[in-house]
Amino acid sequence: QINLVATEVDLFINDVGKLKKELVIQCPGPAGGTVTKELDLAVEVRESPPILPQKAVFTLRVRFQLTCS
Repeated sequence: QINLVATEVDLFINDVGKLKKELVIQCPGPAGGTVTKELDLAVEVRESPPILPQKAVFTLRVRFQLTCS
């Protein structure tokens, strides 16, 4: 499970966006080998106070590599 928290810091209120994602990577088995999983995680942060309907998007690209032997 991946928990990502993004905070947009400004003069008035620090705004927070959160994302929780379940990730499953299958083991390549006794034959060995490598499994690579890449994904982009995007968290949307809305501006507070909502004077203008603005938002920021924080995107994190991650790569997981699993090797079984």
